[in-house]
Amino acid sequence: MAQTTMAAIAIALVVGVLGFALWYTQQHPRHIVGYGTVQVRSERAGGGTSTHQTRRIAINAAEFQEVEMPNGTWIDCGGDCARAVRDAGDGFWDKQQRDRR
Repeated sequence: MAQTTMAAIAIALVVGVLGFALWYTQQHPRHIVGYGTVQVRSERAGGGTSTHQTRRIAINAAEFQEVEMPNGTWIDCGGDCARAVRDAGDGFWDKQQRDRR
């Protein structure tokens, strides 16, 4: 196949995937089901505890939980909101070192 044909196919595929994603998000918008809080104890020496807001989100009958970081960003809990806060905050670089080994 010619390079122009391959490029056209690749562009059409990308546009198709983006179009489907846009359509899906419009058909199944996110709904906030509820709020809560989680207390997180730092794993660092001398670190204290912090309280973070959590929320349950529903998308097309699937529910998952998010936690709010101190900068206002909401991240997925992945089953354990306290661990998600530690991994994204204090423990981010420690986790990067562990994953490299």
